[in-house]
Amino acid sequence: MMKGAVTLGFLLLALTGCRGQAGELPEEVITYSFDAKVAVNPTMLQTNKRVSFNLEVTSASNRTVKTDIVLKVVSKDGETAYESIWNDVLFHENEVWNLTQGFLPASDAARKPWSVTILVRNQETQEVLFNQSIATLAFNQ
Repeated sequence: MMKGAVTLGFLLLALTGCRGQAGELPEEVITYSFDAKVAVNPTMLQTNKRVSFNLEVTSASNRTVKTDIVLKVVSKDGETAYESIWNDVLFHENEVWNLTQGFLPASDAARKPWSVTILVRNQETQEVLFNQSIATLAFNQ
């Protein structure tokens, strides 16, 4: 019986000695992360012939976010050959968004190389969440 009382005493002593305060749980960090890729068709591009894009934007974010997505075909010097904007695109956590889009390049498109860029912007804050060149276009090569 004495051994049980000693064990109980140590247990009570241990419990009363641990009267620290519980700290607040750390606030979850909100992260927005995106990746994009595009398939271009046809692979051998020609001026005055339609170019089609199969665009895939993937969210690896840990929160749902409403975005605006901008697809541009631009040259190194900043000239824009094509631009399309999709407003109010709602991305849930780990969601993939697909779209097929196309344009008819100008007859002088072969005079310089072009890049396909994708910009994803948080619609509420206007913060740019993704902005990268994801493909290059070379006409009449």
